[in-house]
Amino acid sequence: MPAVSKVPGFTRHELRFCDEYLIDLRADLAAVRAGYSERSAKELGYQQLKKPHIAERIAQLMQDRERRTRIKAHRVLEELATVALSSIDDYVIDDDGRVQLAEGAPEDAMRAVSSIKRKVKTYTMRDEPVTEIETEIRLWDKPSTLRTALQHLGALIERHEHSGPNGAPLTMKLTSEERRARIDAIMGKALARRAASATNGHNGNGSHA
Repeated sequence: MPAVSKVPGFTRHELRFCDEYLIDLRADLAAVRAGYSERSAKELGYQQLKKPHIAERIAQLMQDRERRTRIKAHRVLEELATVALSSIDDYVIDDDGRVQLAEGAPEDAMRAVSSIKRKVKTYTMRDEPVTEIETEIRLWDKPSTLRTALQHLGALIERHEHSGPNGAPLTMKLTSEERRARIDAIMGKALARRAASATNGHNGNGSHA
């Protein structure tokens, strides 16, 4: 069993129970994994949840987990917003056939690029060497990105988990209006970043070809 940090007022088994309970919100299974007797795990798990100091610690652990999950969800959606708001005008191809950010393009615009193919062809024409460079740039598909963003709405749903009978979880979801407000706020931040980048004149190393 992994070591458990000492916390004043808690036994080693109580701390382990709190950590294990967050895995599946099953008090009986958490009790077994915490080292309590399997024969009396159901009753012991129920009793543990009734203890104020344990209930308080579990609530705090849940809040910490929810905060971490919310941050990750917002980062994912901001990344999706970068792709959804991307434009081919954000890029230029220099004389060497290399893709650069256009003047005023957002700093993160390169993350919207799916692939870059650069082909160099050299041949002789009238006894003179000729080099042709062909560059193809593809952005991530916007329709699929938007579908992914919509499917990802589950991560935006703020879930408050509480202990029901025998440790069963209760789930509350945001309304459709609240959910839309969250999306609008995230997309608004992405638009603000693009506007700020254009205002500050961020650009790449290349210039318009």
